[in-house]
Amino acid sequence: MGSPTPYYHLVLIVVCFLTPGCEARLERERFPDYFLFGAGSSAYQWEGAANAYGRGPSIWDTFTSTFPEKIADRSSGAMADEVYFRYKEDIAMLKEIGFNSFRFSISWPRVLPRGKLSGGVNQEGVQFYNNFINNLLSNGLKPLITLFHWDIPQALEDEYGGFLSPKIVNDFRDYVDFCFKEFGDRVKFWITINEPNFFAIGGYETGTKAPGRCSGYIGNCTFGNSATEPYLVVHHMVLAHATATKLYKDKYQIKVRDFSDGFILSSLEVPNGSASVILGIFVLNGNLTPSATGSRRGPSTIFRWGQIERCEKAAKFCQEDVVE
Repeated sequence: MGSPTPYYHLVLIVVCFLTPGCEARLERERFPDYFLFGAGSSAYQWEGAANAYGRGPSIWDTFTSTFPEKIADRSSGAMADEVYFRYKEDIAMLKEIGFNSFRFSISWPRVLPRGKLSGGVNQEGVQFYNNFINNLLSNGLKPLITLFHWDIPQALEDEYGGFLSPKIVNDFRDYVDFCFKEFGDRVKFWITINEPNFFAIGGYETGTKAPGRCSGYIGNCTFGNSATEPYLVVHHMVLAHATATKLYKDKYQIKVRDFSDGFILSSLEVPNGSASVILGIFVLNGNLTPSATGSRRGPSTIFRWGQIERCEKAAKFCQEDVVE
């Protein structure tokens, strides 16, 4: 039997922290050499330079300017932590702390301002990420890239509604293919989509996150349908994830020895009863099961909760949706 994976050790640490009376000392020497200690962030939260150097707008730029009252301090990511200009200082601090990895996201509209390859590549943005990755490596930190952390290019949102449309799958495939090709010679750890459950719930059910869509009876939204849109968004995110993963494995994985892919899901505390049932269907059937097994158990169930009255395609994956 081989050595446990790093994820197994991570689970042990979490269990220890949550267990009363656990007094194990978490010293670095107790961990295998391959274990990664690190930190993470996302592009819109910390890069800044949102309106400069060739970057196109994302749905978060639009959301924070249209609904500033939905942000606790009415701030935006226009300046953020200015990592675009100060990344060397931050990487030096990561090294000083003792980390050996860092997870960050690529800003889709920074590399493809119009969301599509046909709309042109922003070489300044590409160079920024090349410099960032090279600086991480030169300081002994392994880069882990999240390909989508909720910042859909506004151009795609305007054109067809972003993840509300199946058209997003092909554009996402082209975008991640570009990233794999451009950065994959140095990056071996990839995360397709960050917290798809929170993106769908906040963006399309409660309207508290970009793009701020919900039904009027749910929150302060001017457009959206909380009963149907979150489920469509999850459906298209699952297809986008599967397409990106298949692309990497078919086209790039043979060139590298290590590859990690997948969603990052977050847990939610919910009351007992029907609410927990609905959440379980949404998070597990809608997000986790397809990612882990390649199929969705009882796919029609998740969409019946949403009361979607349209063709059978809304209730389950059609044959043309299946990614082997």
